[in-house]
Amino acid sequence: MASKEEMKAVKPASVYSKIQMAIEERDLEETPVLEEEELVEPKLRKPRKGYTAEEIADFRKAGKTSGHKGAAMRRINMAFSDDAYEFIKRGARLYGLNMTQFVNGLILRFMDEHPEVDEAARAWVQLVPFDDKEE
Repeated sequence: MASKEEMKAVKPASVYSKIQMAIEERDLEETPVLEEEELVEPKLRKPRKGYTAEEIADFRKAGKTSGHKGAAMRRINMAFSDDAYEFIKRGARLYGLNMTQFVNGLILRFMDEHPEVDEAARAWVQLVPFDDKEE
């Protein structure tokens, strides 16, 4: 970094004149003209595909919503104990699934085996008014 004395020695007029000379030299240079065969057509994006409600439901059921506009699955951020996390990780590897697919499978299996839990929860929700702003 320049010292204060060195900075005082710089004359702004000389700096500005050097900048002006560089600009003028650039303007004097000839701009190359491209021949027609050298011109490149811009690549246009493909129009985005819309999906039907049935297709979106299929994507969600399969757990493959990445890259499908409008088909995002609902998400929650969850914290697990170390033991539970390791169980999920090992189980997913064992069955060749990702961790989300493994946890979703566990939940769906529990729902099938214990329908009374869902029935009780639905009955309880009808008794207690909830604010639906979160959905």
